Amino acid sequence: MHGRTLTARALTSLALLSARLDRLVLRLREIDRHLVEGLLLEVLDEEELDTVTIALFDLYNSGRKVELGGVHRQERGLFHWERPWYKKELPPPPGRILVGGAGYGREVLGLLAMGYAVDASEPGVAMAARVAEIKGVGLVSATSYRDLCDAVLDGAANDAAVFASQSYDAVLLGAGSLNHILTQEERLRIMDACDRLTAGPIMAGMFVASHGDWRDVMNPPRSHKAGRTLGRMLNRLRRSGRDLRIDYASLTWYMGFARTAPRADIEALAASVGRTPVVVDTEAYPYVTFKPRRPDD
Repeated sequence: MHGRTLTARALTSLALLSARLDRLVLRLREIDRHLVEGLLLEVLDEEELDTVTIALFDLYNSGRKVELGGVHRQERGLFHWERPWYKKELPPPPGRILVGGAGYGREVLGLLAMGYAVDASEPGVAMAARVAEIKGVGLVSATSYRDLCDAVLDGAANDAAVFASQSYDAVLLGAGSLNHILTQEERLRIMDACDRLTAGPIMAGMFVASHGDWRDVMNPPRSHKAGRTLGRMLNRLRRSGRDLRIDYASLTWYMGFARTAPRADIEALAASVGRTPVVVDTEAYPYVTFKPRRPDD
């Protein structure tokens, strides 16, 4: 009996030590995330931040055993709240839809199963290659939203030019992908490009912020502040002279840099192309349909 008591105490101590180590690892990981986040925000320009985001998103969805790995993988299928949204807002199949920020093709597979013809744009090379393997998919290109805008709006002869001459019944901006566009100016260009590609709905699953949603904008963690300080020093060495002035409170890091959108920004996006925004909250995150205005509106 005495031996069993000692064993129980030893195992309890081991469990408590393991729990403390878990807490320490989580704390160190949080410090690392905020430090690197702050540093990169000061050093990198918009295009470089996009490159980091694409690489991180590709990593997290690569199927490797990393945290959040595979959150948008094909086999997950459509989110349960997406199906009624699609059925309500999309023109009936068959129709042709462009999916931007397609990831590994989760939405592409769902739309194909519903009877639509689907083209896809995805900046991650590995992810775009997986989408291209989907049976029945149409045009697929490893291109970013910036590439798409340059091709559609400026006539650039890049890999996204294959979409510029097409006409679509709807454009779907893949779940959360518009949040990875950090400036409103770039989002306005995306909305302009999409509006030229479709007279139908432009749909986006994204994080939409209200005034109460912002995280500690006036009091970011000390590790984030330290990262910003280091970043400013490195920025002087680079002599880039740029400052994105992106609020820390609107950012998330785990899936690459992303930014929530105030509803005022959503309304401005819609107004820029003469559309009406419809924002619907779900248990996961809001989705937005930029509806074309009727002739009598």
